[in-house]
Amino acid sequence: MLNLMINPDFNYYFYLRKSKSTNPERVPIYLRVSHLGHRKDKSTGLFTAEKHWEPEHFLVKKTDPNARKINKVLEKTKNELNEALIILTRNKEYFSLDDLWAYIEGEREVTFLMPYFEKVIAQNNERIGHSLSPNTQKVYKSTFMHLQGFLKKVIKRSDVPLRTVNVRFIEDFKLYLLKRCNLNTSNKYLKTLKAVLNHGLNDEIIQRNPFDRITLKAGEYDRTFLDETELRAIQNFRPENNRLLLAKEFFIVSAFTGLHYSDIVALDQGSLSENDGKLFIKGKRAKNGESFLVPIFNPVKRILERHRDFSTSNKLFTFYSNSKTNQHLKTIAKLCNISKRLTCKVGRHTFATTVTLQNNVPIESVSKMMGHTKISTTQIYARVLEKKVSKDMEAVMNMYG
Repeated sequence: MLNLMINPDFNYYFYLRKSKSTNPERVPIYLRVSHLGHRKDKSTGLFTAEKHWEPEHFLVKKTDPNARKINKVLEKTKNELNEALIILTRNKEYFSLDDLWAYIEGEREVTFLMPYFEKVIAQNNERIGHSLSPNTQKVYKSTFMHLQGFLKKVIKRSDVPLRTVNVRFIEDFKLYLLKRCNLNTSNKYLKTLKAVLNHGLNDEIIQRNPFDRITLKAGEYDRTFLDETELRAIQNFRPENNRLLLAKEFFIVSAFTGLHYSDIVALDQGSLSENDGKLFIKGKRAKNGESFLVPIFNPVKRILERHRDFSTSNKLFTFYSNSKTNQHLKTIAKLCNISKRLTCKVGRHTFATTVTLQNNVPIESVSKMMGHTKISTTQIYARVLEKKVSKDMEAVMNMYG
C-alpha cells in the first residue's frame, strides 16, 4: 500500500479484481483509495493477465505487450490523484474520502483565481457606461496583470484556487505591489482584488472574504496646485506649436472647471446648459456617477469657441491623450519657470484651491462642482490650504515669537 505523502491520512494502491473476470488472461485493474478505515474502489478501464501483474510495485510487467501503455495510464492516474489531494488540502482544512472521490469522478469543480477574475472582467464589460466607468475597468485589468506577475515570481505558480486566497496571500501581494507602485496605487489594486473576492462570496465559492481582517491604510495624496501667479503664467504662455497649445488649453479648462481628464474629453453639445443668461457645463463623473454643474469662465469660453471652429464631432473639446498631455505640460512648466510637477490632475486641484476655496466660494458649492460624493473629500483641499498658510507664516511667527 502506498501513502499519499501530501496527506498521510489517505492511502491508495492498484490491484487485480479477479472477481470481475472468469478469464485469467484478462483481469480488470482497479484503484483502491482508503481513508481512516473507509475505502472506495474505481475501475481504471485497464486489463492484464495475472501472470503479467507485479503486485509489489503495482505495475504491469514488460512481458505484457501493452505494458508501456498500461503503466503510462496508471502513472497518470497517480498524478491526478496527487493533484486532487493538493487542491483539496489547500481548499479545505478537512475533507473526507467522499470529497476526494467526488473530485476524482469530476463532480466537484475547483474554482481558480485567475479564470474567475477574467470572468468578473467580462461581466464588467456589460456594466460599462451604466454602473462602471471605463477607467475602473482599466484598474481591474491592471490588477489582473499584477496578479499574474505575483503568482509567477512569488508563488511560483500560474494560478491558485480561489479558496486558498488568505490574509498571508494578500499581505505578500501587497509587498509585491509596493515594490512597483506607491501606497495609494497599491491600495487601488488591493481594493479591486477585494471586489473580486466579494463576487466569490456572493457566488458562494468562498465562505469569507479575507479582506475583512485587513485594514488598508491610505497614504498622502499628491494635492499639488498652482497659486495665482503660476496660474497666470500658464494663461500668459504663448505656445510655439499646436501640441503645447492643446496642453495649455486643457490645463486651463481643468483649472477653471475642476473636471477630471476623462470627464472633460467626454463633454459634448448636450453638456451645455444655460440659466439666467449664464452658460454652464453639466454632466456626471465617469468615476462615481455623481452629477456636476460648473459655470463657464471666460478663459474656458474662448477655448470652447476655438475648438468649435475646427471640431468634426459632437465633442466640446479635442485634446491629446492623458499621458501625452502630461508630457507636454512638463515642457510648459519648464518654459514658465514653474518648479512643480505639472500634470492634468494639478488643474483640478488648482480649481479646488486657488480658483474657488481661496476666493471664499462655499465648500458645499465646490463639492457640487467637482462631483464629490462626500464633502469630506472636498475638505482635504481646505486642509491643504491651511497647511500652506501655516508654512507661509512660519517665518513671520518665528520672527515675532
